[in-house]
Amino acid sequence: MCSRLYLITALTFASAFSNAASLDYPGDMLSAGQNYVSTSVSASDWYHAADFVEDASISASEDSLRGFSDASNNGYGFTTHLTYMVGLTDDINVGIRYGYVYDKEDAKIDSNSASGIEGELISEGGTDLSVLVKYKIFKGLSLDGEIELPICSSRDVSDLCQSKHPVPQNASQAGSSGGQGNGFYRIKTGLSANWLTEMDTHWLGRVYVSATSADDVFGEKTSSPFVFGASFGGTFYIKPNHNWMAHLTVERKLEYVAYSDQVKTQVNYGKHSSLSFEADYLWDWTSSIQVKPFAVLSVIQRPTQKFAVDGQDRRLEYTAGTQATLGTELSMSF
Repeated sequence: MCSRLYLITALTFASAFSNAASLDYPGDMLSAGQNYVSTSVSASDWYHAADFVEDASISASEDSLRGFSDASNNGYGFTTHLTYMVGLTDDINVGIRYGYVYDKEDAKIDSNSASGIEGELISEGGTDLSVLVKYKIFKGLSLDGEIELPICSSRDVSDLCQSKHPVPQNASQAGSSGGQGNGFYRIKTGLSANWLTEMDTHWLGRVYVSATSADDVFGEKTSSPFVFGASFGGTFYIKPNHNWMAHLTVERKLEYVAYSDQVKTQVNYGKHSSLSFEADYLWDWTSSIQVKPFAVLSVIQRPTQKFAVDGQDRRLEYTAGTQATLGTELSMSF
């Protein structure tokens, strides 16, 4: 009797998993009552070259007087995210996302006047909390929304919000709190889609925009960029339960102003953009569990940074940099 009851329970459990919806591709939706959990971990490495202008008040036509010096920024980081989604109805899904990030980077400037600017930056802490919403327009097309809520502020000294900030070389200092939380509200919305052609080619696409309210970050007033981007790609069949997914993403950020703990003053950041290529390997381990290793290669144009030190205008002019990211994601639908 017990063995029969166990068999019935196991078959019911397996049946529930086999009928579970998934969020494999942009535009996918969960069915009413379905749940989705994913966790990801990734490692990144980056390098950016720049010119440091010691006197940016002089016009560009007099470059010989501006005081150019070579500069660079390189580093590495580790990121983990946990996401949970639930299908309220067949047309509305909601969820949350939270992460933890460790970044270490080194800013180098070949100039004696930059001794208080160059140095090491170590940031470690929890991200802001994101509330996620998906609305199905029709099959394969969804309207996505995300509201980022600040849970780490400039006055937060909890373990999740500890952070160290750049200091002059050969010096040590525990920086302000703040962690990876940006300390401001951000709203992001966009359209996501996937569709099959008559030749059974599976294409993917996404467009999005985001805007952020100004707020205090590290105790200073900040405005953050208006961002817009788009991606396009496709999936490629390998064998049953194994597929490739690849897509290109272009992103553009407009000007903004923010306090920089590196230079201890407000910085005007210029427009900047990035181009990223991502390749994912989708392995459906079971009917409800998926393993997705991924790799991302990005070409990033970091923003020009204008600021004043001791009453003199300074400037960091970046050339295009690169960033490589490797990671994996484990997800389950039930």
